[in-house]
Amino acid sequence: MYLQRRNRITRRSGAIRSLLAETVLTPNDFILPLFITEGKEVIEEIPSMKGYYRRSLDKTIEEVKLVWTLGIKAVLLFVKALDEVKDNTGKEAWNPDGLMQRSVKAIKDAVPEMVVMTDVALDPYSVYGHDGIVDIEKGTIVNDQTVEALTLMSLSHAAAGLILLRLVI
Repeated sequence: MYLQRRNRITRRSGAIRSLLAETVLTPNDFILPLFITEGKEVIEEIPSMKGYYRRSLDKTIEEVKLVWTLGIKAVLLFVKALDEVKDNTGKEAWNPDGLMQRSVKAIKDAVPEMVVMTDVALDPYSVYGHDGIVDIEKGTIVNDQTVEALTLMSLSHAAAGLILLRLVI
């Protein structure tokens, strides 16, 4: 089959192409993932993610202020819980003084208009590194307890000032 007419007029100039473009990306369209760890003055590269860094909360706040000036209006938080607070229930996930909750509050205090999203998943708080509560004897995830834990986690994030969350079930 041969085309009878080729509509190249829509590609003739940059002005026409930009006028008819379907998608335009600006800094408003981006969500910056932020990786947070305990401590002060910490900036450490994540070995499995070249060019990405885990920062302590003080350094994270500096980063948030900078990206706000660049036009980025949303961040998605991921925390690294200390080994001593991890267990099979993930109870640190809903600790009102936990790293995630402190991070949400600090970011909202520093840049009130920033859209803050959190990762609602138990893996950072689990001794098994899993998103759910594990029944070791059966080798399965205990769904009802996991949903209850994720609910408590979500409520604690909201109480800290959360705007949006990313739920993993």
